[in-house]
Amino acid sequence: MSEKQRIILVSELFYPDESSTSYILTKISYELARDFDLMVLTGPVSYEGGEHYNSAKPLIDELGIKRVWVPELNKNNLFKRFLRFLLLTIGLGWKTLLKSRHSDIIFTVTNPAPLLVALAIIKKLRGFRLVFLVHDVFPENVVALGIIRDNHFIYPFIRWIFDWAYNSADRVITIGRDMSEVIAKKNPAAANKIVLIENWADYPMVERVPRHESMIPKMGLSDRIVIQYAGNIGRAQGLLEFLDLVSTISNDYVRFVFRGSGAMSTALREATLGRDCFILEGAYLRSDQSLILASCDIALVILGPNMYGLGVPSKTYNVLASGKPVLFLGPKDSEIYRLIKSNDIGWAFDWHDANKFIQFVDKLSILDLPAIEARGNKARELAETSFSEARQLAKFKAFFDGFQTSTTK
Repeated sequence: MSEKQRIILVSELFYPDESSTSYILTKISYELARDFDLMVLTGPVSYEGGEHYNSAKPLIDELGIKRVWVPELNKNNLFKRFLRFLLLTIGLGWKTLLKSRHSDIIFTVTNPAPLLVALAIIKKLRGFRLVFLVHDVFPENVVALGIIRDNHFIYPFIRWIFDWAYNSADRVITIGRDMSEVIAKKNPAAANKIVLIENWADYPMVERVPRHESMIPKMGLSDRIVIQYAGNIGRAQGLLEFLDLVSTISNDYVRFVFRGSGAMSTALREATLGRDCFILEGAYLRSDQSLILASCDIALVILGPNMYGLGVPSKTYNVLASGKPVLFLGPKDSEIYRLIKSNDIGWAFDWHDANKFIQFVDKLSILDLPAIEARGNKARELAETSFSEARQLAKFKAFFDGFQTSTTK
């Protein structure tokens, strides 16, 4: 019997961390470990903290997980986050250089971003095959977030070296149609390397909880339309811009609830202080998400105005599974915008149509609940038929099966 193809997953985050990236990669690894010889090179045991949701034990043999040490650094501080990324890149790059063989497939996610360049360089030395899973697009995303200007003297060099790294990959897996377009524009000659595999809703799927059994009554909001943002309170979401936008809304029947934590938590709390229409509830455990996601009438998903093709809010798929319609504010024709428009599972608005967004929210009333719930039913059906965990993981399995066969040397 021939030896199994070895895949080495290289990632900053992995089990038992319960952040979305770790959760997704751990699930993919479990699927691949069935038919491939899998090794994982990753960072320290816990970054976000917490236990991997719905997992009582490791999903792959702990002997197959090799970790590098980095000091505990605050991820919400830009300098310390960059320093952590640099140390992780050095550690994971060195591990890859030592552990990899010519016959391996190296599989990595685009975080930390410098690791892409390091692996592209190591590929030249080792000759392995390289697959990128794109969750965000660097360096374009940091320009969109205002962290660096595109007219900065060093930006053309940074972009050139990352374009080279993307072009060095044998395949690039994206999680959105808009992201596929952006990657293709970076390297037109490599457009045929791009494969689209979207994210999915957790399994077992988020349970549907009736409105009267959610936290809405306990919060005294039974007679209000509750619009909830649940997830990372980060820079990419444009939350402060969103607050500026909705400050003109005068509908007293609407309450905005924010749940989560992240780099912008303090700024968000300061911006909402003393404003009754905004309620901040803080972080929550992944294991509690059925109740959390059920505690609203409409789920709010936001993507910053300049983030077209640079990221896809993964929270959307669990929102669909919870049976809640999505109210999306983000770039026109981005992945979630298209998803909503083509399936009638909510409402999607571009930042340039802010007045239409405000008009929509201003007209909402408790009488709209039946129509809102009808769209939520469609959302749940879509999650079950098109974005189940089994369906999407099977796509990863099929991809690596085909990639192994087509690139055997």
